[in-house]
Amino acid sequence: MAEHNLAEFCDVFCESTAFTAEQTERIFTVAKKNGLKLKLHTEQFNSIGGLEVALKLNAISVDHLEVLKESQIDSIADSETVATLLPGVSFFLDYDYAPARKLIDANAIVALATDYNPGSSHISNFQMIMSLAAIKMNMTIEEIFSAVTINSAKALDIAETSGSIEVGKNADFSVFDANEYSELVYNIGKNLNVMTIKNGEIVYEA
Repeated sequence: MAEHNLAEFCDVFCESTAFTAEQTERIFTVAKKNGLKLKLHTEQFNSIGGLEVALKLNAISVDHLEVLKESQIDSIADSETVATLLPGVSFFLDYDYAPARKLIDANAIVALATDYNPGSSHISNFQMIMSLAAIKMNMTIEEIFSAVTINSAKALDIAETSGSIEVGKNADFSVFDANEYSELVYNIGKNLNVMTIKNGEIVYEA
């Protein structure tokens, strides 16, 4: 896939029911040799060494982290690897939420995502994900907006061109029908988006 430019990332799920840490490292090593960037889903139900492999090989992001140990927080915070948290999974499975507050307080880079899939997070509404982050993970509204913009761009390795409105970056942004930005989090599950601009062009308008 890398040879034919069909993929940019190699994403592995390191879990007791999926790939072991050793298998993950072997896959990642080959992926890096072929020019692919690394992402890892890990520490969801069990901590079996996946996070350590991801940090060792400088993965762009690590997703889940619901069972992250206290002793692992500083290692993420000391890296450029993005902690991508998935509160929709915890809600859908009625399971523990990742320790967002502790990660942020340690200065880790935290992003938010849906992990949209029919097995563990059949939630496509991103406003609901933002609300869950506030209610269940004690994130402030400002932290949530950073997590879904510039930090998410970093999790995709595109923060140099996207994720914030700055001179020289792509004109990618949305317009919302709200009096203040807190409404996007307060209105649980309600999509207030009325316009989306991509590369300076309107691609959606209510």
